[in-house]
Parts: sequence; structure tokens; C-alpha cells
Amino acid sequence: MWSGRQILALSDSSTVPERLLANRARTGLVTALCGAVACGVAFNHLPWTLALLVLTRMGASYAFRKQLHHESWGFVTYFSFYVRLTAAVFGFWLVLAMTPWFVSEAGPYQWWVAGAFAVVLLAWNEGSSRVFRAILRARPVDDPEIVARFEDMRARCSGIPAVTLEQVELRGGAFINAVALPSIRRPAVLLSSTMLDRMDRDETVAIIAHELAHLEYFNVRRLWRLNLQGYGLIAVGTVMAPVVGLLAPKASTAVFALWPVLLLGSLALRARHRQAHETASDLRAIALAGSPDALIRALTKLHTLLRLPRRWDSERERHASHPSLARRIQAIRDASGMAPAALGESSTFRAVDESSSVTFSDDRLVWREGATTEHAIDYRRLTMLRVDARRSGASYLVAIDVEHRRWEMLLRAEDVARVQVTLDIVDTRLAAATPPPAVMRPLPRVLALIALTLATPLGQLAVVLIGALAATWPSQPVIAAMSLASLGGFMLAWRKQGVWMNDDAHWTALALLVCAIALAAVAFANRREQLAPQISRFAGLLAALILVTCGAAAIISGDSLDLHHAARTWSWVSVFVLAHAGAMALERRRWLREVSVALALAGPFALVFTFVIVLAAAALVVLLAGTIVASPYLLVRHLRRRWAARAPVSSSAVQLAPIKTPRAAA
Repeated sequence: MWSGRQILALSDSSTVPERLLANRARTGLVTALCGAVACGVAFNHLPWTLALLVLTRMGASYAFRKQLHHESWGFVTYFSFYVRLTAAVFGFWLVLAMTPWFVSEAGPYQWWVAGAFAVVLLAWNEGSSRVFRAILRARPVDDPEIVARFEDMRARCSGIPAVTLEQVELRGGAFINAVALPSIRRPAVLLSSTMLDRMDRDETVAIIAHELAHLEYFNVRRLWRLNLQGYGLIAVGTVMAPVVGLLAPKASTAVFALWPVLLLGSLALRARHRQAHETASDLRAIALAGSPDALIRALTKLHTLLRLPRRWDSERERHASHPSLARRIQAIRDASGMAPAALGESSTFRAVDESSSVTFSDDRLVWREGATTEHAIDYRRLTMLRVDARRSGASYLVAIDVEHRRWEMLLRAEDVARVQVTLDIVDTRLAAATPPPAVMRPLPRVLALIALTLATPLGQLAVVLIGALAATWPSQPVIAAMSLASLGGFMLAWRKQGVWMNDDAHWTALALLVCAIALAAVAFANRREQLAPQISRFAGLLAALILVTCGAAAIISGDSLDLHHAARTWSWVSVFVLAHAGAMALERRRWLREVSVALALAGPFALVFTFVIVLAAAALVVLLAGTIVASPYLLVRHLRRRWAARAPVSSSAVQLAPIKTPRAAA
């Protein structure tokens, strides 16, 4: 609610879409952290706690959305629609995620409840398209021209059975979207009534063609493969609680905590090629609808009505499900052979403090810094060119080239709108975007949240600290650091609890080990990602923390026995050592990777490692002190040798050595 008020105060600015996108990312992260806290402190009350969290967030955004999008529906209608939309989109997966918990609460009737949930989930999986439309109360589209053109495009699609075209009435809402519902028996395309009201027929048909391309991609073979995956998840989710209750009752909490990891891993496999599929669907829509200009107009209007920015941060775009509007328009124009719009006269913009300026031309950008430095950059050498709106209200023009060089300039408030219009013309000429990573950010972020939730009852605060950082900033070195930190937390808990102790802490430690393995797999899959400059700061901070801790242990220890006890008391330092090894394991330089291997091997042996650091530091101090004491003698000796080398040599002092023949030498 508070961040919404800040954005509404700047509603007249052209940077509202950028501010909205950044605000969604922040509130989404806060919601995820609140959900993780709820998992840690109220696990037995998790279903209604998470439901209350989601419903409260919906209610808090009502007044903000109504003013921002000029909606006219009441609170009950708004709340009813978004609850039904959440149930239609995520209902199956939410019920499947909560199935083990519900079954475990059934007591002696667990097998009966498991069977009932299995029947419901199987039926929902088979009729997902019909359930989706029934929850949203969809009805057939009543525009005969749109229906006729839809049938004509469907007939030209390969391998698609009869498709239903329906719309959802919003009654005063400004939600505008379209969705394809793949199904083996009855697929459907669903449109919101706002889309039919605010777009012309050509634009609506172009959006429908895009959704038909989605249905064409999900052929019978792909759908059967996805259904088999769903059957396996349903089987595991329904029988998990009874089987764990029979074989290992103490492991129920740990197994239930790992169940979301399996679900998220399967969802990540489903969505790993989604961004490329969106671009392919745009190009297929051109062939079906026959009008690339109509598709560009429809996508532009869709982003304008939803207040979505046309240009995204390059790193955010790589992890998004859809490409940015600028990238989509660029792909459509390249595929259809459309010439880019001409800028005409050059446009120059100056910074607030007059220290720099930027000039946009048809083929290049000229960035001037001061009176002597000038960078002429071809648009095809830039990977990002956008306006970055900060929370303070200031707007910066940001440019990044293919060599990852970055330029920023604080814009004047009166120039921001003109800069946005200029970027709308030139942003389709930029270099191709970097392909998305193998594993998107949501999966490692949730894995880090689950790992820190498991580490909290074990008392592994070092793992919790690094896990919070990994959940906030899930780059691959931080994820690798969290993986080895979780491994260290498991080893410390294992040493504390013992190997064969069959209690909750033992199983929780094993679940933490599974999270460590999963995080390591994610870091390895994304090992070719470009490292951010902040990674070196993160590794340096960990190294400084380790050295300060080991130095403090050495100072407060009177002898080797005290050092031994201090190292055992501060055993959590080994977690930071392992985390530091993980942060450096993905470095490009070989010697850093070798150092990370040495740290990873030394991390579990905190006692020996701390003693070795103290000995190495003592040896270094002795060597430095000896060098300082001996430096005057060495300096005098060096000067005497230099003087002797420069002194003239008399001929009488020269003694000729006898020449040895090879025989004499032998």
C-alpha cells in the first residue's frame, strides 16, 4: 500500500511502467520472504497462513489498482475475480502441493483421503481446460467476424482439433490478457472482455493467432509427456504421507519440506524454453494472421494498457518468461522484412549537472563525458539502452555494450518523456539479447528459502545468513556458495546429532543435504553465466570475515589447546570457508578455481584449518620482521657491489688465466 502511494504520486511521469515493474519485483520478494518465515515458525498452520498472506496482498492492492488503471468495479467483484483467477491458474498446483499435509492430518483414514485426493487431482489434470473456463465463467465470443477469422486460422494450423474461443466478463475491470489452454480433447483460447472492447478486430485476431501458435506447439505427443509427468507427481504427493508414516515417522517434516523442491523442479523443466517459444509464436502469428503491423500494434497497446515498460533491464529480461516488447518488435520486423523507423534529425540530451551529454542519430549513439572524452557507439554494439527510474524519483539513461561496459547519465525531468519517445524509435536496432540461463531464478531462489528454513531449527545461523543473501540475489556464485554452506551446515548438524540418531534434527539435516545437492546442480547448469562485478566484492567480504574471525580466535587463545577449543566453539567459520570456496568455484581464472578446491577440502576441518592460518600468519610476521631488521645490511652490501662494478680496472691488475685446451680440460 505504501509503495503504491509513492507510484501514484508520480502517475503523470512517463517512467510509471518502469517503477511498477521494479515495485512488483520488490513486493514479490517480500511476499516470498514472508512465506518462508511462515514455513519456519508456523509449519503446522501453513495452508491457511499462506492463503491469508495471498488474500491480504490482493486486498491491499485494490485501491492502488483502481486509481492506476481507472477501474470501475467494486471491491467484491475485484476480489472475486482475482481469487477465481488464482484458483484457475495455480489451483491444481496449490492443491497438489498441500496434498501431503492434508493427508497427514487424516489420522487413521490417510489411505482413504489419499485416494480421494488422487481422484480429484487426476480428474482436474484431465479436464484442466474445462475447469479453467468454468472457474472464470467464460462464455463464447459473440463477434461473428472474429469467430469466422478464428476458424479460418485454426483450419490452417496443423494437428489441432476443434478449439473453443471464449471470453471472460470483467464488469468494470481493466485486466487485459489472452491465454491458450492446451488439451488433448478440447483445447481453448480465452480472451478478456477488456481486450475485445479496447482493440480493433485486426489486433484481436493477431493476438488470437499468437495463442493458436501456442496450441500448435503443444501437440499430442508433448501433452502426453506432460500428462505422464503430472501422473507421477500426483502419485508421489498422495502416497507420501502414508508411506513416510509407516517407514520413518520422524522424517515427515523433512520430507514435506522437500516436496516443493520436486514440484518446482518439474515446473522449471516445463518452462525452460518458454521465452524462445514466445518469440516463435509471434513469428507463427504473422503467418496465420498475415499482418505483422497489426501484431505490433496489439502488443504495444497491450503493454500500454497494462502499464508494462517497453524496455527491460537485460538481466531481468533473461530470467523473464516473455521477452520485452522492444525485443518482440525487433524479431517481428526482422522476420517480416519491415524497415526500422527513421529518427530524422539527431537528438541531444544533457545531464542535470552538464557534465555529460548523449546524442542519438539514425545509426549510432554518441556519449560525451566532459570536454575531451567521446564514445561513438553503433546501436548494434549495445545490448541495453533504457531509462532507469530510481525510487528517489530520479531517472537515469543507462547504456551497456556487448563488452559489458556501462554508462549512466542523470536526466533532466523535462527530458525524460522525449528520451522515451526517442528510445521507442532506436531500441529495435540494438544487438541481439543474451540467451536465458539454463535454470531461471525462481527455482534457486525457492531452494535457498527452503534451505534457510531447514537450517533455522538446526541452529546454523551462518547458513541462514548466506541463504537470505542467495534468496535476495540468486546469481550463480551466490547459489554455489549457498550450496557448499548448506553442506557445511549438514556436516556440523551431523557431528552434533550423531549418525544413527533417528530424530527430527537428523532428518532435517538430511533434507538440508538434499537442498545442497539441488543448489549445486543449479549452479553447475548455470556455470557459463556472465559474472557480475559485485561477485568479487561478495567473495572479498567472505574472505575478510574469515580472516577477522580466525585472527580473533588466535588473539584470544593463549596456547594451542585454547585455539583448539575456540575452533570447536566457532565451528560455524567452516561454513563461511565453504561458502567462499563456492563463490570462487565458477571463476574463469584457473588459479582461483584451484584455491576454491583447497578451501572446499579444508572447510570441514575447521580445527586444522584455523591452526594452519595462525601458523602461516606467524611465519609471515617473522619473515617480515627479519626482512626489516636485515634491510640496512642488505642495502649497504648492494651499494658496495654496485660501486665495485663501476670502478675502473688497471691493466697491471689484470691477470690472464691460462687457456685450457679440451685435452687439458679432460
